[in-house]
Amino acid sequence: MPVLTDHVRQADDDNPKGYLELEDVKQLRSSRPVKWLDDATGKAVKVVIPLVHYLPAGPAYRYIVMHRPVDEILRSQAVMLTRNGRNAALDEEALAKAYGDLLSSFDRWLSLQPGVPALAVYYHEVVQDPASQVDLLRAFLGDDLNREAMIAAVDQRLYRSRR
Repeated sequence: MPVLTDHVRQADDDNPKGYLELEDVKQLRSSRPVKWLDDATGKAVKVVIPLVHYLPAGPAYRYIVMHRPVDEILRSQAVMLTRNGRNAALDEEALAKAYGDLLSSFDRWLSLQPGVPALAVYYHEVVQDPASQVDLLRAFLGDDLNREAMIAAVDQRLYRSRR
């Protein structure tokens, strides 16, 4: 599936395949028009959970929510911050609570969106068994997606912050 990205955030040691982000997504909280949505039809767009409920009503969205244990996320963030010469002292307890609250808030919000399709995907399952997870994604997004390319995109060597 094509990804709507501006390539502003380039691949680096932390994410050697790139970030596939769109800077304009960060403006969802503002009152500015969401012009990039016209270019998003039929494409994947990465939107972090705190911004999802700012998406304008109207277009038919499908949500894929990637779940990963919070301790792995925090470990990965600490490594990235250290590598970039920034303070890696994280309040893990507070961040874990905030992450849990974000997920709960999103789940509540999603439950109030009747008929909005959503699929939960678990990071470790994608890495351990990409074929079965790709089959779930294809069933959710459309069987016309290239199964072999999707499976090949999973690189187990990049799962570096395991429990």
